[in-house]
Amino acid sequence: MGRVREYAFDAVIGVGGIGREPAMQGISRKINWIGVGAKKHSPIGVPGVIVTFEHFILFEENGLDFLAIAPTLAARMYAKHAPRFILRDKFSEAESAEINRVLKLAKNGPPSTRVRLTSTRSGCPSIAPTGPHKC
Repeated sequence: MGRVREYAFDAVIGVGGIGREPAMQGISRKINWIGVGAKKHSPIGVPGVIVTFEHFILFEENGLDFLAIAPTLAARMYAKHAPRFILRDKFSEAESAEINRVLKLAKNGPPSTRVRLTSTRSGCPSIAPTGPHKC
């Protein structure tokens, strides 16, 4: 997500793209992950922001077909010259309904993994998961 982590958002729907790499990973055109209730962390010694979620579901290659569950939103995301991210956008009524339907899939999901800093041989900080947590 890079610098996008620093943007203001409450939830993220991660969707596999249509290119060669997502196809090879088995995530093309699938809902890959959903995070709801974003919490931002700025650990000392780590560049940028770390984002965790109050509710997080990781589907990977077992994800739902994005076109089947959210056809209007999928059409927008897979259109020629489509945006890579949609933030604070004006969504149509159909898109909003689809977004809400997808986000509900994560409502009972556990919190995402918090991270701890470890040191690499070079002395540079590295990030390692420590397990579920509540923010």
